[in-house]
Amino acid sequence: MTEITVKGLYGDRRAIDLADYVKIPNSNTLISKEKYDSDNDWRTTNFMLAEDGLYMPSPAIFMPYFLSVIEAKKSKLRLHDGNGSPLTKNEVSHLSWILRDACEIYLDAYFKRGLELNGLTIETNHRFTSRTKNKKSQFMGEIMQLESCITRTGYVDLVLNNQGMPIKESRHKSFKLFNNLYFVKPCPNRVCVFKGDLLEGMVLDCDNELEGIPGIQTFACFDEVTKI
Repeated sequence: MTEITVKGLYGDRRAIDLADYVKIPNSNTLISKEKYDSDNDWRTTNFMLAEDGLYMPSPAIFMPYFLSVIEAKKSKLRLHDGNGSPLTKNEVSHLSWILRDACEIYLDAYFKRGLELNGLTIETNHRFTSRTKNKKSQFMGEIMQLESCITRTGYVDLVLNNQGMPIKESRHKSFKLFNNLYFVKPCPNRVCVFKGDLLEGMVLDCDNELEGIPGIQTFACFDEVTKI
């Protein structure tokens, strides 16, 4: 077991077991194997992660991870844990199961009205600033134009833009495991939730209330460059 420490929101150090995380291919981001259970609304969940020195994955982080698990399940890609050790077939199957079995997780994406062609902006990459004796912590995100993506609700292929949003409609009108998912188009003042269900399939829902509902979880991320 290899542990590192990350700096929490209030300057304290939190121990992390690297074996509990997966290195997302072609990035310096590690994501937890298991879901992070907060049972709170979207903003509070972000805050709880920040207290632990972690953050919520955006669609741009989570969706490529989701695709990498699919490729690993098909034996087309080798995934590694935070120590650099390759995951076994059983471990990959477990990751796949987590994403498919009663999975409902927040993603770090908040949509707003904008003046762009599609009428929306996406606010993501939220972080809490460190709280000091004389200054409260602030919740800040990066606002950018929502890139071209599917603009109506329906089944989509697993082809994404740089923000993790689907860009190709599926020719299938029903769920096909590891081939498509159901997409609920982004709406103003809503946040993004990924849902996986063994019977109903997988959904990327960009029309969720900011307050959310009890029981929604997330995954925890940190970057290798933040190790201390």
